[in-house]
Amino acid sequence: MYDAVGIGSLNIDLIFKIKKYELKKRWPKKYKPGGEIFEPSFKFEKILNFAKIKGKFLRKSGGGSAANTIYCLAKMGFKTSLIGNVGSDNYGKEILSQISSSNSFVKTKNGKSGAALIFLDESGDRFIVVFPNLNNQFNKKDLDIDKLKKTRILHMSSFVGKRAFHTQLYAAKLVNHKSLISLDPGEIYAKKGFDRLYPLISLCNIIFLTDYELKLLFSNKQNVVSLLLESGPDIIVLKKGKKGSQIITKEKRYIIDPFYVDVKDTTGAGDVYDAAFLAGILKKWDIEDCGIFASKAAALSTKGYGRESYPGKDFLESFERKVKK
Repeated sequence: MYDAVGIGSLNIDLIFKIKKYELKKRWPKKYKPGGEIFEPSFKFEKILNFAKIKGKFLRKSGGGSAANTIYCLAKMGFKTSLIGNVGSDNYGKEILSQISSSNSFVKTKNGKSGAALIFLDESGDRFIVVFPNLNNQFNKKDLDIDKLKKTRILHMSSFVGKRAFHTQLYAAKLVNHKSLISLDPGEIYAKKGFDRLYPLISLCNIIFLTDYELKLLFSNKQNVVSLLLESGPDIIVLKKGKKGSQIITKEKRYIIDPFYVDVKDTTGAGDVYDAAFLAGILKKWDIEDCGIFASKAAALSTKGYGRESYPGKDFLESFERKVKK
């Protein structure tokens, strides 16, 4: 039995430090601190060249939202698996080398691996340009059905392509009825709107969103939290960055304070929040303790670049001792 299985895009993250005004000039209509856009593969070299000229290269790291979450859960000592695609290129080899779980079901295919250019401004806020590449070819043949039926939690994040989205929907229907399904739709899925995303949302127990993603999902509708709770999820987690987070159930709303650290890189902080919150769920902690632990873990992750400051098993055990007191 697995504690958690993840399905989502697998990317190599190339992280650059760059001035905010350069990003505004390059993407005058699309740029937003904390935002995420995607571009076709033929633009990769041109945008990479822009990054090298206008910015400072910091490092490479494995990436992808669900992949980051599963990586962090594995680092905390949980039994995990990851399902997805990489290319036969050098980036694909690097992505595979950074996957923590030896039980992962990641297929290597001919072609280009998913890539993301991560731009960090002066405040450490990130702007992501995603190149889906082989992630768009993710299909039913790439699933490990046995793992899907033997996991306590299936955690999903966004793909760009329609086929990959429908494969994810198919996968969610294969999960054991006793298992939990969590979804972090990100900006890409949130832009689909509630009606298009509803088939997937309706299968979920937990959904992670930012305030901005919630607005994208529902446009100008009223009473959106109530509507979301009625559509399937039992728990809504609203991640608010420097303002902390809120956890909403049908019975109660929990306000979780932020934790302040010296920030280097906010990339993946939301994914670490997801991992830590799910860790608490797996440990059967109270909802509020899950949120506090997640907030601390997310803050800690921003102290380094990429995955270098993701919290591990010692951090989990230290917090658990406090919970048990």
